[in-house]
Amino acid sequence: LGIFTGMLPVVHIPVVRNERLAQSHALIWQQMAKCATGIFTYYHPEHWQPHITLAQGDIPTEKIPQLIAMLQERDFNWEIEVARLGFIAENGISQIHELQEEFVLKG
Repeated sequence: LGIFTGMLPVVHIPVVRNERLAQSHALIWQQMAKCATGIFTYYHPEHWQPHITLAQGDIPTEKIPQLIAMLQERDFNWEIEVARLGFIAENGISQIHELQEEFVLKG
């Protein structure tokens, strides 16, 4: 388990960053950087930390130790096949993140 600290901490499961995943991410970054605006630098290939978010902004900070205690008993040694890739963007009006595009990946 991991925690990204800050105003709204994020409890997550770290994902092993292998060469194929790093190359795929770098390619997507290169292509999106050509046309995107407002990109967060923590997604840059040099900074990006692949992870599965478990809790973000919806849990009071004082409850995080309880959450970690509950989750530490679980086995997170998973192997996951990624079959789809989604592009999520913030809706400027409601500031809600919405799925804009979805791509089926070939193995």
